[in-house]
Amino acid sequence: MTANTALKVLNNNTIRWSSPIEFNDPFDVPRELAYDVDTKELKLAIFSILLKLIEENNSDISHLTENVQRVLKLIRSSKKLTKGSITSILSDKESQIFELSSGLEELRKVWRAFIPEFRILCLTTRNDSASMWYHYADKYKGVTLGLACIDELDSPWLLARPVYYPVETPKLFTAEGWAEIIMTPQETALPKIFEAYTYTKTPDWSYEQEWRITSFKRPQETGTTSDYNLHPSHFCEIYLGPHIEENYRHQILSLVFNKMPQVKPYDVSFGLDQKFKFTLIEKG
Repeated sequence: MTANTALKVLNNNTIRWSSPIEFNDPFDVPRELAYDVDTKELKLAIFSILLKLIEENNSDISHLTENVQRVLKLIRSSKKLTKGSITSILSDKESQIFELSSGLEELRKVWRAFIPEFRILCLTTRNDSASMWYHYADKYKGVTLGLACIDELDSPWLLARPVYYPVETPKLFTAEGWAEIIMTPQETALPKIFEAYTYTKTPDWSYEQEWRITSFKRPQETGTTSDYNLHPSHFCEIYLGPHIEENYRHQILSLVFNKMPQVKPYDVSFGLDQKFKFTLIEKG
């Protein structure tokens, strides 16, 4: 974070959680569900899944919506239907396949309302990433803040989960994946969407080694960010960037040494080995 933000965080004992609307990666927790999905491709994927389920007469369909189960059971119970007639039924404009593809818009409406209410705290296991120091810490003029996990204080980051950076596109990011999702009840579909979109990022961001905690804005809150209070013991380390301005360095060290003795401050410098060097600052 910037040095000015760090002073606010340490003085107020608060830390900011944000809606994905604030994120700099447009593919991170998408603001719109399946925004580029091809309707024709989606219908073909639904058709293919339904046909397979009909052919696999004994496969479990209990996880699907009641309407889909009803259609499948009706077709499966008929002894007279040929593959051609089944294809004709599924292709008919009045069939379940068209109703399903239109159901995507219902999920989109729920997601649009959900995104501004969502709150995520983004953490990292790294204090030595040049890219993050540059982009998030004011081009090496800011700080990196270390947080302690304390069982007795119910530290929220004890609930943090890692972000995954798969090389192959996750299934939910494909027409086939969306076909499966909209054939399941909303109470099943939404958690799956939430899971995939919240904890999956493209490999370009893998250097961040990110962990996340999720929450929702409180009823009285407005906007797309929330500053939540913390016990001061949660702050355990602070690393002062190589280019931090002297006035900020002085203010932060004064605050740490006089009011937050549990926080270990470090100067950060560029090492000759092309790595960051961390030097503990003694009170003097």
